[in-house]
Amino acid sequence: MIGVTLGKRYRIIKHLGAGGFGQTYLAEDQYLPGKPLCVVKQFQPQSDDPETLQTARRLFDQEAQILYKLGKHPRIPKLLAHLEDDEDFYLVLEFMEGYPLSQELSPERPLGAAYVINYLKQVLPVIEFIHQHNIIHRDIKPSNLIRCNKDSEIAVIDFGAVKQIQTQTGSFPGHSSLTIAIGSQGYMPNEQLAGQPRFSSDLYSVGMIGIQALTGLPPKRLPKDPTTSELLWRDLVSNALHPELAEILDKMTRYHFRDRYQSATEVLNALNCLTDQEAGAADSNACTTVISQETLDEYQDLLQKGEAYLNQQQFEAAIACYEQASQRNPDAAEVWYWKGRALYGQQHYEEAIGAYTRALQLNPSDAETWHWRGGALARVGRFTEAEFSFDRATQLNPDSSDSWYWRGRSLHQLKHYGEAITAYDRAIRLHTNIPDYWYWRGLALAELKRFPDALAAYERAIAIAPTFQPALSERQRLQTKLKSRKWFGHHS
Repeated sequence: MIGVTLGKRYRIIKHLGAGGFGQTYLAEDQYLPGKPLCVVKQFQPQSDDPETLQTARRLFDQEAQILYKLGKHPRIPKLLAHLEDDEDFYLVLEFMEGYPLSQELSPERPLGAAYVINYLKQVLPVIEFIHQHNIIHRDIKPSNLIRCNKDSEIAVIDFGAVKQIQTQTGSFPGHSSLTIAIGSQGYMPNEQLAGQPRFSSDLYSVGMIGIQALTGLPPKRLPKDPTTSELLWRDLVSNALHPELAEILDKMTRYHFRDRYQSATEVLNALNCLTDQEAGAADSNACTTVISQETLDEYQDLLQKGEAYLNQQQFEAAIACYEQASQRNPDAAEVWYWKGRALYGQQHYEEAIGAYTRALQLNPSDAETWHWRGGALARVGRFTEAEFSFDRATQLNPDSSDSWYWRGRSLHQLKHYGEAITAYDRAIRLHTNIPDYWYWRGLALAELKRFPDALAAYERAIAIAPTFQPALSERQRLQTKLKSRKWFGHHS
């Protein structure tokens, strides 16, 4: 599918994943300026017999209609098109650029009450909107919640498992007839497993993610009362447990749906009461942890030890110090930044991304953290997200030539060569005598077939560093091509 253009408009550029009903791809909209990204969901019926195809077409049309209605919410992907081609069905959706919440919920790394309250207050209004349209999502899990790059708000994606509730005389709110059990183990409550989801089933899933954040444990590892089947999770919280928040999460995740909140509105009201009470005690709508001077001194000492280990490239010892420091002061952005640096040094880039992301949740205005997060994202080939991180870094610190350079490198990988050259030029204006800046500028110019300019850029790199082999090689290659008046494309 890579390289295929659907409907003469949407060009597939990357495979994103597979599910029970087909494949998901990243695509470019060839009609709009800048070729914005979008998501293509391909539905592939398991059989080509007429009855199966008719059923698949019905389910495909149903999801398209639901997405069209729900896409009016800014935190739900808009439906851009739905197509049928050679008995395969395609939905084209808005691309919610960001990363899944699963990156923030690293195993054995509990988050604080402030994080959970903020998470609930972002997700529940979206769930409220979905339920107002008589729809149950049925697959709320961390990978289906996207932290959007543009504003750090959470979006809800993947409506392939939705259940639309048909209004019936005598039915009660949230009632549905027996249906197929769809969802994800651990986040799916008992009644949904039995094929009878309710609105409170989605609330159960949202609450389970909150408990996962507080305990650092995935749902499957949480013990249950053998008599009542209720979750036993409070003793697993290593940070100070906020009792009112714990009550809310308990009620969201009760074993029996009748014992839970029956609407997202009810949960939001409970959260507003909780945060209003706290605002009376402190000028904050989230929970704060009081740290003693002794604990603060231990925290500072661990940070200093970690930095010493980091300077000696003893990354394992540094990480151990930062983990102990984060237990003493979990809401300090700097400890997560330094832990990310140590993980980066170990080449554990995905874990480093998680640490940088946590630091940015606590302090979103730190240019250095955005820069290093971009570097880790680039290392794992996530260049769209990397470019966004470097862009934020340059907005916060426009005098960082390194951030401009690496933003150019990310744009280069995305084949946005003109924008890459602009970024390289900003880096060069700040620091003229760095050969890598000129070398990569030359590569981008060559891609645009601006050969004399590319040659001049290589010459500048060589003038700065006469033994800089990459520039010497590219200059020779380009001169040979120009002399023969043939150009078969740049190969790095």
